Amino acid sequence: MPWRVGQVYGHLKRTALLHASAPRTVVCRSFLVVQSFHQSIAWKWPAAAAALSVRTSSLGHTRSTEDVESLTGEPMVDGGVRVLPSNPRDPKAKRGRGAGGGGSKDHPLGAAIDSMFDSLSRTGSLSDAQEGSKWTELREHLGYWFRARDLAEQMVDSPKPHRALQVLILSHFLGCKLQQNVYECVAHRLASARQWLLVTSFVESARRQSGQTTVRLLNLRARALVNMQDFAALDRVLDVFEQEQVCPNRRTFHILVSGHLRNRDLARAKRCLAIMAEAGIEADASTHALIISSYRQFGLAHSVKTKALHVLHESDDRSATNIINSLVQQTLDRDDVQGALDYLALFEPNPTSPANDGGSIHRDGDTASMQSARPRTLPPPQDAYTFTILINHLAKQADLPRALRLLDGMREAGVQPDSSTAAALVRAHFAAGQAPAAIRIVADMCQGVRIREAWFRQLGLTASGNDGPSLLPAGIPPAVEVFNALSRGVLTTHGINGMRFVLRMMQLCDVMPDETTAHILLLHLDKVEGASPRDIMRQLRRLLSHQMIPTIQHLNVILHSILRREDSLRRHLDHNPSPQFPTSFEDDETGSSAWDRISGTEESFDPAAGLKLPERSSYRRQMQPILQSLEERGVRSDRATYALRIRHDAVIKRDMEMAKQSFQAMINRGLHPNVYHFAALMEGYAVVGDVDGAVAVMDSALKEGIRPSVKLYTILITACVQQKNAERALRIFQNMLAADLQPDAIALHALAQSFIAARGKAAARRILLELWPTMGELQQDLHAAPMVRLMDTLASLGAKESKNKANKPLSGRKARLLRWKVNRLVRVITGGPRRQSGDGS
Repeated sequence: MPWRVGQVYGHLKRTALLHASAPRTVVCRSFLVVQSFHQSIAWKWPAAAAALSVRTSSLGHTRSTEDVESLTGEPMVDGGVRVLPSNPRDPKAKRGRGAGGGGSKDHPLGAAIDSMFDSLSRTGSLSDAQEGSKWTELREHLGYWFRARDLAEQMVDSPKPHRALQVLILSHFLGCKLQQNVYECVAHRLASARQWLLVTSFVESARRQSGQTTVRLLNLRARALVNMQDFAALDRVLDVFEQEQVCPNRRTFHILVSGHLRNRDLARAKRCLAIMAEAGIEADASTHALIISSYRQFGLAHSVKTKALHVLHESDDRSATNIINSLVQQTLDRDDVQGALDYLALFEPNPTSPANDGGSIHRDGDTASMQSARPRTLPPPQDAYTFTILINHLAKQADLPRALRLLDGMREAGVQPDSSTAAALVRAHFAAGQAPAAIRIVADMCQGVRIREAWFRQLGLTASGNDGPSLLPAGIPPAVEVFNALSRGVLTTHGINGMRFVLRMMQLCDVMPDETTAHILLLHLDKVEGASPRDIMRQLRRLLSHQMIPTIQHLNVILHSILRREDSLRRHLDHNPSPQFPTSFEDDETGSSAWDRISGTEESFDPAAGLKLPERSSYRRQMQPILQSLEERGVRSDRATYALRIRHDAVIKRDMEMAKQSFQAMINRGLHPNVYHFAALMEGYAVVGDVDGAVAVMDSALKEGIRPSVKLYTILITACVQQKNAERALRIFQNMLAADLQPDAIALHALAQSFIAARGKAAARRILLELWPTMGELQQDLHAAPMVRLMDTLASLGAKESKNKANKPLSGRKARLLRWKVNRLVRVITGGPRRQSGDGS
């Protein structure tokens, strides 16, 4: 059998096994669970098992042909009969575990519930139900509302939490009168377990059984829509409140505002605030705390910052802490360490601090006035997130000693670390090159789970790593964010093979991979392994079949991979023009198929910021369901997507007018530009040799509070290369040194190129020998080396600094080997069958 045919056959066989082993519990017929509501003839919400005409995408997302709002995000089976999912996101579910694996034990009444519910679904009655001790015990639970409630809550923590809904359906069918607080308790338990898809089904079922609903249930449903990123359905939440004649409360509007800001939809968020005011609910300190905490997607805005500081005095401790934490986080996002320290001073009981004397806090030349603020009696308390923000910032700088001192300060302040703090510590240790200590943190958190010690040793845990006290107190659960931090670090040290061990540990700890786990894997494939865009799309599609939802972050990885290859193609065309590839990227009149290799643009800016994929059937086939899912859920482009669009217009298309229009379109949405957006514009000017244009963009960036960097100065020097202006390049290099920036190999290489382009090889050599010590030590044998060797050595150093290993496409053999490794990894994520072995490999 040919190799590729055997690979496809193996994949289909595994898919068939997964399909056959997946539980498929069908909700009973509509007449079993639906009663008339308020003597109303028309159903306000559709029946649970009504046979609807649906269209199902290959991602598993469905939509009714009628725009039925309550069906959003629920899976269907063939024929249009809705099913209760076997809880694909269940952190307690055991899927794909081998012998001896961990996991929660099934409930003693679980089998009886399945059997009884199956009988009810098939026959519409329980007359043919078998009698037995389990059935009798189950009927005793279902006959009393408090026992049914307790049993349903126990089912939430079982391997099959969808049984919680089945329990209440059976109890209702047996005539037990269930009050609204029963549904509220179970729905809240589902939300606490982050079973968002089940929350939406449960709230609808509760409405059908009881004939009414409550504001708390509808709020939980709205919260579930936000977490499932179904922003299109979120826009219709208030209509559901009106149909059900339930008045939304402050919590309702806070959920909606938070969801729209999370989707970078400033207009809808403002409209929700206006509707909230019209309903007589004025924005208070908690509202502004919510806005500033959700505003990170847009970048720190002066008006939002000012308002947050004004309401700080009237906020309760929790809201005040959230406000300060958000301000600290957003200033650190801009590398404004001093600004973050000023905001952290608001935690200090200093009577002369700006929060207490009605003074002002200065940020990059602007002033956040607090003259109307009344002093707080006591400063707000710091929480675990306060320290986590700072540890994450120090992790980016690989400053482990200061991160550990922060942990000591956290202990002295009496603040209990949580899983986010643990994840930050794992990142800090990996960034500092202390992989064994990072693995030790996770190993300590997994002590109650039977995980093979050999797996930790395979990842780098040494015998000396087990010495010394634990950094974190016992009892912190190993959440998914901890394993995500471990996965990111292990990928840098052990590659894809190492991540397989991490995924096995997650299975044994009953922790399911999430969208961030998939994003980490896709980033590694793109930036380190050099996988092709088609391979990245294929692996994402396989992960999405595991009930993960595509996110804008996943799309950004794919777009980055495509544009990076198009950039390489464009640079190749600039140096090697041919009749098949015109040197100009204006409208092609020849109709050459080569233009299918270059992406285009379209009018809509969502979800891909107006980027149109190349006209390749393989791209279209893989990307269509992903884009369709994002569009149906109303997901909008984020700042990273716009950065890719601006770079596409400026660098690949060489259309600076279009790039500036894309830049302005982003600003019109309230998204604040960062260094990547300005760098993309500058690079567009640089490739055409417009130094003045690049300098003007950099001046605008500095006025916006962007701190100068070596990368920005290097772009200016590259523009001078195109102009063959060595003198200006040298002045720019001197300005970089005056700004206390350490030049790197890429900057020095660009400076030498500017002299070579200006026909000054001798000057270029002299400058290289003189300035090389500013970057690093010059080897003795390079002093007399020819110019070609000096430039090649510098280029190789620059490649190592940028860690850009994916510039060249992989060879056929390496690409096949990479696909084989990733296929094994994805099978672990999706819970597929795996070979059992003694060493865990």
